[in-house]
Amino acid sequence: MTTALTDNPAVTEPRKHLTPSMRTALIAIDHYRHQKRNGPEIIVGRHRFKASTVDALKRMELVRGSVPSLAPTLGGQMAVTRLKGEQS
Repeated sequence: MTTALTDNPAVTEPRKHLTPSMRTALIAIDHYRHQKRNGPEIIVGRHRFKASTVDALKRMELVRGSVPSLAPTLGGQMAVTRLKGEQS
């Protein structure tokens, strides 16, 4: 079941609805293409995340695929744009 982008609070207000770890993971997945699994961790570029963090992003429909081909969905790309816009 998919959620409309405007109805997904993680897309419209990512700073409010994502933990700092989720925000960093989403931005890293968008930026880095090198990904691998190392036991209970997923390594994206130079960052390490718990598998549960990435699973939570998948449940929120912000990330699709599996290691080594994780990619942000359209909603995930919109959330990344909002996060980067609010950082500057």
